[in-house]
Amino acid sequence: MYKDRIIKLYRKIKQYEQFDPEVIYAKYKPLASSQELRKKRLYKLARAIHAEDFGEEYDFMYDSVFDKVDRDNGISPMNQEYINKYTKKRKRLGVKPLSESGMTTDGLPGKSSFNRTLTQAKEVLSILE
Repeated sequence: MYKDRIIKLYRKIKQYEQFDPEVIYAKYKPLASSQELRKKRLYKLARAIHAEDFGEEYDFMYDSVFDKVDRDNGISPMNQEYINKYTKKRKRLGVKPLSESGMTTDGLPGKSSFNRTLTQAKEVLSILE
């Protein structure tokens, strides 16, 4: 179920690789280019999965000036229903909860959630490559 969605993301990333200068360079670099290319694909896919699955970690980017002040004071500007929804989801997935202000507690992006998406990306890449 989730693999189909991830495969679709992978194909989209692969489609745009032809315009990525780093990927073009890795393709024509003589040594270890396939490993570098695989690593770039892996991290691009993991970032895409992370942004889709854990969008709440990026909510602060859309804050107004007033929302930023609230977050700085430890208050989440998000609706309580939304907070409950993502808290329940994060607990179910086994990743660390967000702080009271709605920010990650283990870096940006959240290490526990990014490690989870990195594992998913590795699984899918091993199937596709």
